[in-house]
Amino acid sequence: MAFSLNLRHLLSPTGNVGDNIFRLLTFLIAALMVLVVLAMIIALSIQAMPSLRQFGFGFLTSREWDPANSQFGALPFIYGTLASSLIALLISVPLSLGVAVFLVEQAPSVIARPLTFLVELLAAIPAGDVLDVGTGSGVIALLAVKLGAGRVCGTENDPVALEAARRGAALNGIPPERIRWALADPDELPEAPYQIVVANILLNTLVELAPAIARKVAPGGRLVLSGLLPPQAGEAEAAYSAQGLVLAGHTERDGWIRVELSRA
Repeated sequence: MAFSLNLRHLLSPTGNVGDNIFRLLTFLIAALMVLVVLAMIIALSIQAMPSLRQFGFGFLTSREWDPANSQFGALPFIYGTLASSLIALLISVPLSLGVAVFLVEQAPSVIARPLTFLVELLAAIPAGDVLDVGTGSGVIALLAVKLGAGRVCGTENDPVALEAARRGAALNGIPPERIRWALADPDELPEAPYQIVVANILLNTLVELAPAIARKVAPGGRLVLSGLLPPQAGEAEAAYSAQGLVLAGHTERDGWIRVELSRA
């Protein structure tokens, strides 16, 4: 009886039945994952035994790869994998930490909202094409390039802002051909639609440009509407739902709201 009570308390200090079930299921799933990993290790070891018996562990330190003479040295491949992984970490870790610190500590909320979602989208769609409507100073387009986006285009109706964005790109070491800066509405762009479209502009402009912006969202693509107050979200959503886009979610922060839509 005492053991049963102690076990119940261990599973859930609150004594709640739902907590008990959740903790037990979590424990069982975690244990299952450990067993799966162990099963993978065992299966790989069993399948590798014939090679190990024939070639021994010398193939890990040998550089020769000559199938005709049954020489299989894996060292160059192991070294290449480790070196490329290390280079990737040396580049990505400082960049990711810098982006995180900037978004959390320095960026104004009106910029941090679309940039945060852009980071998430580019993680989900590596090398995705990005269209930044109403680019302003070009911060979103610049970050898209730094995060490895494919095609990147920033549109603006203010030539002074567009020139400032060009200069900002040059100061950040981005080649002029890497970002297309367009003094045009989205509908005037001749190229194919984009997988990620970000529009961080005022509500009246978002509604006015809804048909043009929606046409630039590729099938399976995502649209991020930012620069909105919470009461404005419904009108913005309705304008783009009328263009065939589907609501994917809202995110509210510091008195502003971000509307996320997708095209099927």
